[in-house]
Amino acid sequence: MTSRLKNGRFVKKKVGDRVAKALTAMSEAKKTKILETLHETTQCKIPDGNCIVALEKLAKNLKCTSCSSLLDMEKMYGYNREGLHVKFKIKCDTCGRYNNVNTAESTNGVSDVNMSVVLGAIHAGVGNTGLNKILACANLPRVIDKIYKKYEVVVGQAIELEAKESCKRAASEEKELVIKNVKKLCDTLLNFCGSAKAMEADAGVQLVNHSNILKEAGLQVRVIVGDEDSSMIAAVRADNPADMKTVESGVTQVKIML
Repeated sequence: MTSRLKNGRFVKKKVGDRVAKALTAMSEAKKTKILETLHETTQCKIPDGNCIVALEKLAKNLKCTSCSSLLDMEKMYGYNREGLHVKFKIKCDTCGRYNNVNTAESTNGVSDVNMSVVLGAIHAGVGNTGLNKILACANLPRVIDKIYKKYEVVVGQAIELEAKESCKRAASEEKELVIKNVKKLCDTLLNFCGSAKAMEADAGVQLVNHSNILKEAGLQVRVIVGDEDSSMIAAVRADNPADMKTVESGVTQVKIML
């Protein structure tokens, strides 16, 4: 089946329905924007619902920028909302000037309150859907996906930068600790000088012939089950003239005889 668009072009019904749905959504969004941004010439009532405000910022902004008179919230002539940040337009009774009253701090178009809630959502791992559920329960305005993604990018860059700085600080602290304790580490850990092959043979000699634990228990190794490591066996025999028997197997084991 086919349907006809407004420009007269024929398309498949599925495509036509998708286009119509998109146009309807754009129209509703435009109506919502018009409702949220009212004209200054029309006095309006204070919007319903709750609002997150920075009290110090709001108290400072409730003064006329022209005559410094206190502003009356009931003399509101419009407002604009972006996420949880609201900017009211309030008319001064004394001089008639329209003043923009922000509910929170904003720098270069970036609102502190929006930044904070998006950071909290990322930290809690709830995403925009979970955030809006919490806001709905508190009777606070929802944060649309476009606004959430805008602040998610800003917050993500800050998180990434802080993670890099944290790694640099940790590496620097580790370096300082190693340099500070290098002598202590060497004195504690360095107990052999030589190749890895010679170290294995030396370890065998110390464990078999010079073990304090075996000496205290009155035990002596007589049979070693090894993995054909001739260097370790030779070193043990050279250090201990006693009769030492060896049995080859896939796993190194030691049999202790009384």
